[in-house]
Amino acid sequence: PSMPQAPSLPPTHLSISQPKPNCVDWPLSWHDNDGTRYNCGWYASGDNCVLYGNCCANYEKTANEVCCACGGGVDFSITQAPSTSPSPSDIVVTVSNVPSSQDVGYKCFFNNLWNEERHPNNFPENKLIVHWSSQVLASHNSSYSLWKEGIPASLKVESMAETGGITYIIKELQERGDSFDIGSPKYLLSLSDIVNSRVSYRPIKMTSENRFISAISKLAPSPDWFSGFYDFNAVDDNTDT
Repeated sequence: PSMPQAPSLPPTHLSISQPKPNCVDWPLSWHDNDGTRYNCGWYASGDNCVLYGNCCANYEKTANEVCCACGGGVDFSITQAPSTSPSPSDIVVTVSNVPSSQDVGYKCFFNNLWNEERHPNNFPENKLIVHWSSQVLASHNSSYSLWKEGIPASLKVESMAETGGITYIIKELQERGDSFDIGSPKYLLSLSDIVNSRVSYRPIKMTSENRFISAISKLAPSPDWFSGFYDFNAVDDNTDT
């Protein structure tokens, strides 16, 4: 980024706050006003935070506010999931007071509960081949559905269910500009001795319009099974939070 002059103090005289424990750069796609090259990854290199952290605001925010490396970002502190299979007593409902007009990030997990103990009927003998394909999670508006029960499968869902391929799904989400992530880059194994194996997603951006969230993943080695959820409305319409 361009600056009218070098800082008047040596970098060692300037302090940068320590990154938050569960910090995420936020907004995720931020870069400074000199171009997309100058994102949080660039600022994390060398003394760029010290030299330019307060420079070149974009979307009314500087790197010192947005980037974890510069002491900014958002702390997505979470409560760890229980180590045993969930029961009604394990589920904690948290009431949000964040207005739906404010953009937020959801940090989500894909938690495997598919195993021989819970699903004993005809469970495959070779447990090493039992797995979930790449697990897609996305936020979107009311005009879009990743999939929906009771209607014919789209080409993207058919491809995913039969081959585990997510190319069509990812291309569509990218073209729409929706926030999404893939939990496991390849497979999440489902082994009887790893009941709660899970993967985590990068924070999914939710807005007043993109208030719905959907997920999908193939179950293997079946020829065309998949599971997930669709069109979950993250906004409480009674409180608009």
